[in-house]
Amino acid sequence: MVAKLQLILYSFSIYGALGLFMALADYGTPELLVEETFEGESYFQGAKLQAATAYGFKVVNSPVFEGNKSGRFELRNTDPEASGGTRAEFLFPEETKVREGWYSFTAYFPSGKYKRDSSYDHISQWHQGKGSGSPALLLVTENDQFKMLIGGDGRKHQRYVLGELEKDRWHTITIHVIHSSGENGLVEVWLNEHEVLRYEGPTMYAKFGYPRWKVGIYKDDWNEGRTTDTEERVYFIDNVRLATKSRHSWDLN
Repeated sequence: MVAKLQLILYSFSIYGALGLFMALADYGTPELLVEETFEGESYFQGAKLQAATAYGFKVVNSPVFEGNKSGRFELRNTDPEASGGTRAEFLFPEETKVREGWYSFTAYFPSGKYKRDSSYDHISQWHQGKGSGSPALLLVTENDQFKMLIGGDGRKHQRYVLGELEKDRWHTITIHVIHSSGENGLVEVWLNEHEVLRYEGPTMYAKFGYPRWKVGIYKDDWNEGRTTDTEERVYFIDNVRLATKSRHSWDLN
């Protein structure tokens, strides 16, 4: 009986180790559809800037996550609307739409210019295009927290708290998404190399195609001249990447 139990435990340990090895194994070379470090002379090739001001987006020398440059987004509550809303965002091209993607970037929020606000700031969206309404999948900040909003056909958006938004430091965010209107959809989120969310279920709407990724700032509570707790939003971004596969959940950064 003891020998049999030892055999069972031995077999379990072998298969357990094999499963762990397979989970950590290389899934193949990632196909990078987007890679922006702001070190070149141009940036976000093929993407569309949706901003109404010259200060909406700039490349700057400080702060930086890696290298010598980063991107800087700025939005004020007095800004004219752009593309139907108060925003300073990049919309990536049709060619970057995928069923499954690994979306990754680093972000820095200065305490003096990104003060606590009880209203959502959309810092990343997955938009399915004209007529689809509010995206089914959004990454937002609210009350100095990172949150994921996930909805679908006939479903209200559910809010998932990812972690605290600490100011004056870089945050690494990696989001693995299987875009689907059915129960086989998936969202996994890593914040600063810690897995903070695993969701299974719808991640998009059925009547529209796969979404296009957006990064920047969109604040719909400032539309039509409305105001919130703050008057300006500034944050910095670096190492923006979209890949079709990843060896580890955060190796894109």
